[in-house]
Amino acid sequence: MNNQVLDEKQIRKVIDLYAVYADEKETIRQVALFTDNYNFEVFYDSTSIEPTQSLSGKENLFQLFTESLSPFNKTMHFNGQSIIEFKSENEANGVLYCRAYHYNNIENTEKIMVAIIKYKDKFQKIDNEWYFSERKLYVQWIENR
Repeated sequence: MNNQVLDEKQIRKVIDLYAVYADEKETIRQVALFTDNYNFEVFYDSTSIEPTQSLSGKENLFQLFTESLSPFNKTMHFNGQSIIEFKSENEANGVLYCRAYHYNNIENTEKIMVAIIKYKDKFQKIDNEWYFSERKLYVQWIENR
């Protein structure tokens, strides 16, 4: 297996671990998937050129993940198609589609919020490991059931 195929496999693992750690509320492990000087932006309006939120600093990322998932009893993120393009042997860009289910049962009333998300990512290889150096989260739409 050539290096690029191995690198792509490792990047896809980082992408999937992000979703698994979100569902397991393993926030420390989720934050560890990012470089120290990462950029994270959230676009609740996917047509906007200006992000709703822009973060740097791992403590801010920890807070965002904790606050955005703690209201839900359970979550389940399903990653869909993705494209990874290598810019160099230590840098890559990616696009990923995700369907995220957020479940609550409050006073015997079940509620599900489904978020359809598109991520635009940048990855950096440091000491033979891949990390997110940038993640832009675009909410395409939300459905409440």
